[in-house]
Amino acid sequence: MKNIVVYESATGRFKRRLIIRDSLVSLNVDASESYIENIDDVNLERHYMVGSVVTARPRMAIDFGQTTLLPDEEVTISGIPNGAILAITGKGSGAQMITTGSIVLSFPAGDWRVSITLFPYIQEVIKYYARAAVIPAKARYNFFH
Repeated sequence: MKNIVVYESATGRFKRRLIIRDSLVSLNVDASESYIENIDDVNLERHYMVGSVVTARPRMAIDFGQTTLLPDEEVTISGIPNGAILAITGKGSGAQMITTGSIVLSFPAGDWRVSITLFPYIQEVIKYYARAAVIPAKARYNFFH
């Protein structure tokens, strides 16, 4: 039996971990893939291959501003690498490719999740909370007196 980790030859992106018989390796690794053996400490999401070396995937140097906002308040996300895919999920959702290093967003009331993806970087996920301002009870009633 072999303990292997399969990765894309062109990018180094890890795809899957297998424990298989030697005779079945060629049936489970296609022509666009390569593999390494006996690597137990590889995290498929946090590592990739650079040449023949298992390497930690870098983090994006993103500044995402504050995460608790008023509804429709603008927030700027900067430091986004060119070519990254930004996906927004919440009450409405969508995705777009970023060709500049920053983007200005605003969210209606609700909970929102922004994912930024570009290999070999680790995917970044930012949670935003757009909440209406809460006026303390004492402040609400003081203006009548």
